[in-house]
Amino acid sequence: MAAVPEPTAAAPEGSARVPREFQRSLIDNLTAALLSASPPPCLLRSPTGSGKTFMLTRVLARVSAAQPVLWLWFVPYVNLVAQTVDAIDTDAAESGLKAESLAMALNEEPAAGLVLTSTVQGVASAKARKSGYTSSEDDARRSLAAYVARARAAGLKLGVVVDEAHIALDTTTEFGQFVHWLKAEFLLMATATPKDARLNEFVANAGYGAFETFNVARADVVAARLNKAWLQAVVYDLRQSMQGVTDLQATVLRRAWRRNQQIERELRARGLGTVPLMLVQVANGDEAIKLAYDFLLRELQIPAHAVALHSADEPDPVMMAAIANDTSQQVLVFKQSAGTGFDAPRAFVLASTKPVNDADFAHQFIGRVMRVAPELQRRFPVAIDVPPELDTAYVFLANAEAQSGFAQAAQAIQGMRSELAGQIEQLVVRPTALGGVALTNRPTAQVPLSWDLGLLATRAADGQVTPPEPPPVQPAGAFAEVPPGSTPSLFGAGGDAGELDQPLPAEGAASEPGSSSRTPAAPARSRAAPATRDELFAALREAQIHPLPRRARVAARAVPDHFVTEVQPALQTLAMDVSAAATALPIDAALLANAVKAALNRMSEKEIRTELFTGSVTEEDVQVITDQAQLLERTQDVLGDLGLDEQDAVDVIQALSNRLLDAVEQAWALQDEGQRPPAQALRGQARQAACWVIHKRFAELQELLHAQWAERAAEQPAQPLPDALLLPATLTLEPSRKNIYGVHYPQPGAVASARETLPPDTRAWFRSETYVLAGSADVVGVACMDATFEFNAPERAFAQALDRADFVEWWHRNPQGKPYSVALLRGDSKNLFYPDFVVCLTHVPSEVPLLRLIDPKHDTKDAARKSLHTSRYYGKVLFLTRDANRFKIVEEDGSLGDVVDFDDLGRLKAWMRASQPVVQSEFTGA
Repeated sequence: MAAVPEPTAAAPEGSARVPREFQRSLIDNLTAALLSASPPPCLLRSPTGSGKTFMLTRVLARVSAAQPVLWLWFVPYVNLVAQTVDAIDTDAAESGLKAESLAMALNEEPAAGLVLTSTVQGVASAKARKSGYTSSEDDARRSLAAYVARARAAGLKLGVVVDEAHIALDTTTEFGQFVHWLKAEFLLMATATPKDARLNEFVANAGYGAFETFNVARADVVAARLNKAWLQAVVYDLRQSMQGVTDLQATVLRRAWRRNQQIERELRARGLGTVPLMLVQVANGDEAIKLAYDFLLRELQIPAHAVALHSADEPDPVMMAAIANDTSQQVLVFKQSAGTGFDAPRAFVLASTKPVNDADFAHQFIGRVMRVAPELQRRFPVAIDVPPELDTAYVFLANAEAQSGFAQAAQAIQGMRSELAGQIEQLVVRPTALGGVALTNRPTAQVPLSWDLGLLATRAADGQVTPPEPPPVQPAGAFAEVPPGSTPSLFGAGGDAGELDQPLPAEGAASEPGSSSRTPAAPARSRAAPATRDELFAALREAQIHPLPRRARVAARAVPDHFVTEVQPALQTLAMDVSAAATALPIDAALLANAVKAALNRMSEKEIRTELFTGSVTEEDVQVITDQAQLLERTQDVLGDLGLDEQDAVDVIQALSNRLLDAVEQAWALQDEGQRPPAQALRGQARQAACWVIHKRFAELQELLHAQWAERAAEQPAQPLPDALLLPATLTLEPSRKNIYGVHYPQPGAVASARETLPPDTRAWFRSETYVLAGSADVVGVACMDATFEFNAPERAFAQALDRADFVEWWHRNPQGKPYSVALLRGDSKNLFYPDFVVCLTHVPSEVPLLRLIDPKHDTKDAARKSLHTSRYYGKVLFLTRDANRFKIVEEDGSLGDVVDFDDLGRLKAWMRASQPVVQSEFTGA
């Protein structure tokens, strides 16, 4: 086989002297297009690292050799101005061009072959445009308009170069109008992305309806040994228990550094002297730089002189170039300054702790690690001969979602095809669904009559065109403004506002989006405050609201005006149980092992490596770093949510750490004496292990604490029962012989539907309220019926069975969450539990009836959890559940017990007799 000639040029952009084959073709074709009779706007699409600056410089040199041209070269960032000047000057011997900053050259004489560089923002401003680009002129400075006029007077043509166009053209409209004003004979753009809507918008605003593109495929750049063949994104798939408590930033830094070291070993094994540079991109803020720097030195033991920092938002090109060439420095920590224009072919690994979801932004960082070091180009001139581990760029991501930006960028690069001869892209207008317009392009072989005819969709009959403008945004429909005011009262004097079961807006307020007005309701008729309950109830009925008075006695048995409810015990009672719960918490062998691993940063998780060009995925279990500070903070938060104060939380953690200290010490037993941490550090690791146990077994610890606290539940009177329940008069209910309000409650949704039938001027009064009767201190409390009173079919069947049972004196539907309801503490959580029925029944003939609680349940597991606590006052709650067409008692372990026949509640009575409460002696039933 014939020997392959060694390349004569180095890889870094701008340093090549002999063009590669694809570069030579592009230079020839771009030059031919610009020197044609009607030069089109030209766009060079080429991957980062392919030598775009070098190719553009050679094109400018050839065009300048044929015609007198003054060039204006625009870049996105200030640091790239000086960098571009240096790159052009480096190639000046071959190109004959001279580069200078536009801002510095305005007072000099324009000349052919001069390349003036500036940022897009330096010329694109509404103020400059409105002044005709003369706003910067003063006694000591020539304006841009004056400079352009001198160039035209000297017979010079103008050429515009937009480098890194996918970034530079953020201000597409303003910069496009500047280029339109300039009327340059040549427009040359370069981008690293295959498609970009901003390019289309800029070209349209610059007054062009089409442009010609010259594309370079990644395969050509790889074959020329200017780009690495592979790009691997590395993310971490965390189990749920590790999410939020894994220090992914530290893990990424550690794993990326190990990869960098492995690459260095591979280079040394092949006798290569290239020193790989690891790039570390952190989030904004000086603290992020400091944290990364401290970790690299303290945990990874990287010498301080080997870590370079660039904390400035704007890059320093001199400093960046020094870092790229200083092989004593092996790590560069930066925020975003290395994203563009940083030329360090020895970079193989990028560790990003910052989310990168934008494909264009990600594309820039891919370019930093895709270049090939000159030594590797010389050693491996043919791409297929390169060892894969030295021909792969690695991007380690602390945020898995950030991979989307890199994946999109890689797909875009991979999808670019070589079209070295150029393709015409005609701009067209596509209406959007929201009434706007989108500019799109498509390759075509049809050469336009003129490149500056504008968009075809907006061309006038006389051929004059202007770029299309999106239609103005229509203002959204206004909402009616309603003056603030209090909810109207049924009576002129009003009453004291009580609990609002269903807070309702005042009538007249807009309720539907887009409505511009609404007719306010007629004011309610005012009446004198009622003197008696009868007058109050009569007024409510007149408002089509039906009151259901609470019965004082049912079947000769008195109905209490309030019930007994439970509240949490006092804090001093809670403190007694904290250490006991921590000591009783079960810790199995697997939990113990993982707790120690978490404390010692030895937990293993999946590292997912995706080759972004081919889509191939590999996985490996690797050790990750636990975020001990986050784990402790979460532990303190969840313990605080339990009601523990700071000292109680410390006691829980300490009690558990005492149990785990031996296991932590054993984990270090096989280490050399000098590697074992001191005793204080071991105790700290035991506390971290304790936090892991709480993190994993919080539900069990919560149950232990709440079970103990529930046993010390405090009993106190609930608020008085409503004197009447309110319901819309259109809702008819079935009467009940033993319900304390005399009815069976409606089916789900019935109350809300009936409420809508109320006249608008009275609907707002369907609410809970306390009325003070005129002329006396007597008050009447009413509550509107809501969804918590409603019955499903099994509940209605059970209520009807209670009506029929001779041992039931009366029953009450216990609504959820009302201040007058019966609430019980749960033994498994801090939530309160509201049993569905309060039933007064005779357990044994001739004995005083007692109050009991019954709850028909769908979920037997929920019933088992709620039964962990037994009320001293009410005794055990009877849970019933439906099994096929029968109802069965739910046992304490959640299993199903005996059948309860609704035709004969004898089994229910027997269960109640066997579980009588022992402290309910206050209620006599007399």
